[in-house]
Amino acid sequence: MRIVGLGLFAGASMEAFMIKGWIGQTNFYETVKKKEAEKRLEAASKPLADDATPGFGEIVKQQWEEKKRLLEQQQRQQGGGAG
Repeated sequence: MRIVGLGLFAGASMEAFMIKGWIGQTNFYETVKKKEAEKRLEAASKPLADDATPGFGEIVKQQWEEKKRLLEQQQRQQGGGAG
Protein backbone atom coordinates (compact mmCIF):
# COMPACT_ATOMS: atom_id res chain seq x y z
CA MET A 1 0.00 0.00 0.00
CA ARG A 2 2.90 2.29 0.76
CA ILE A 3 4.39 1.64 -2.70
CA VAL A 4 1.11 2.59 -4.39
CA GLY A 5 0.92 5.79 -2.35
CA LEU A 6 4.51 6.71 -3.18
CA GLY A 7 3.89 5.99 -6.85
CA LEU A 8 0.82 8.20 -6.92
CA PHE A 9 2.69 10.97 -5.13
CA ALA A 10 5.65 10.74 -7.52
CA GLY A 11 3.38 10.79 -10.56
CA ALA A 12 1.39 13.74 -9.29
CA SER A 13 4.60 15.59 -8.48
CA MET A 14 5.99 15.04 -11.97
CA GLU A 15 2.73 16.16 -13.58
CA ALA A 16 2.57 19.26 -11.38
CA PHE A 17 6.13 20.15 -12.35
CA MET A 18 5.37 19.64 -16.04
CA ILE A 19 2.38 22.00 -15.78
CA LYS A 20 3.68 24.64 -13.36
CA GLY A 21 7.45 24.36 -13.66
CA TRP A 22 9.09 26.92 -15.91
CA ILE A 23 12.72 26.70 -16.95
CA GLY A 24 13.75 29.98 -18.51
CA GLN A 25 11.03 31.00 -20.96
CA THR A 26 9.49 27.58 -21.50
CA ASN A 27 7.90 24.61 -19.79
CA PHE A 28 7.17 21.02 -20.81
CA TYR A 29 3.87 21.65 -22.59
CA GLU A 30 5.17 24.67 -24.53
CA THR A 31 7.95 22.46 -25.87
CA VAL A 32 5.51 19.69 -26.80
CA LYS A 33 3.20 22.14 -28.59
CA LYS A 34 6.12 23.60 -30.54
CA LYS A 35 7.39 20.19 -31.65
CA GLU A 36 3.89 19.04 -32.64
CA ALA A 37 3.38 22.21 -34.70
CA GLU A 38 6.69 21.58 -36.48
CA LYS A 39 5.68 17.98 -37.27
CA ARG A 40 2.30 19.07 -38.64
CA LEU A 41 3.88 21.81 -40.75
CA GLU A 42 6.38 19.35 -42.17
CA ALA A 43 3.65 16.79 -42.90
CA ALA A 44 1.48 19.42 -44.59
CA SER A 45 4.33 20.68 -46.76
CA LYS A 46 5.24 17.22 -48.08
CA PRO A 47 3.06 15.95 -50.92
CA LEU A 48 1.57 12.53 -50.33
CA ALA A 49 3.20 9.75 -52.32
CA ASP A 50 1.04 7.32 -54.26
CA ASP A 51 2.77 4.38 -52.63
CA ALA A 52 2.40 5.76 -49.10
CA THR A 53 1.37 3.17 -46.57
CA PRO A 54 -2.17 3.65 -45.28
CA GLY A 55 -2.67 4.89 -41.76
CA PHE A 56 -4.19 2.89 -38.93
CA GLY A 57 -7.62 4.42 -39.48
CA GLU A 58 -7.64 3.45 -43.16
CA ILE A 59 -6.62 -0.12 -42.37
CA VAL A 60 -9.40 -0.46 -39.77
CA LYS A 61 -11.92 1.02 -42.21
CA GLN A 62 -10.90 -1.45 -44.93
CA GLN A 63 -11.16 -4.37 -42.53
CA TRP A 64 -14.57 -3.19 -41.34
CA GLU A 65 -15.90 -2.85 -44.90
CA GLU A 66 -14.60 -6.32 -45.77
CA LYS A 67 -16.25 -7.81 -42.67
CA LYS A 68 -19.56 -6.11 -43.54
CA ARG A 69 -19.42 -7.53 -47.08
CA LEU A 70 -18.76 -11.04 -45.76
CA LEU A 71 -21.66 -10.80 -43.29
CA GLU A 72 -24.01 -9.55 -46.02
CA GLN A 73 -22.98 -12.44 -48.29
CA GLN A 74 -23.60 -14.94 -45.50
CA GLN A 75 -27.02 -13.47 -44.78
CA ARG A 76 -27.97 -13.58 -48.49
CA GLN A 77 -26.83 -17.21 -48.72
CA GLN A 78 -28.78 -18.19 -45.62
CA GLY A 79 -31.86 -16.28 -46.76
CA GLY A 80 -31.73 -17.77 -50.29
CA GLY A 81 -31.33 -21.36 -49.08
CA ALA A 82 -34.20 -21.14 -46.59
CA GLY A 83 -36.72 -19.68 -49.09
